[in-house]
Amino acid sequence: MNNVIKENALLKKVLDLGLTNEIKDSELYLNLLNKQLEIYKNQIEFLEDTKPMCFQKKEISEHNKKIKECENKICEIYKKIEEELNLIIKMKKSINNIN
Repeated sequence: MNNVIKENALLKKVLDLGLTNEIKDSELYLNLLNKQLEIYKNQIEFLEDTKPMCFQKKEISEHNKKIKECENKICEIYKKIEEELNLIIKMKKSINNIN
């Protein structure tokens, strides 16, 4: 009986350690996603600063297309951030339930 208690305690510690490491990995991934957001926001800012003249219809069309692509990438990144935050919350709840 005493061995079972020790094994359960050890199992809880191992699960806690694994989940803690996963949370740290998720936080690093969130930092990466934030850097990607900055890149796309800076790219949009640059594109807005270098907008073609109104008589350059083809260039304006291409320019608007690039901005739209950046905006779509930003939306995708925000969805990834939301998913990762939800995962972190679930892992933290699991740690609290283990203890």
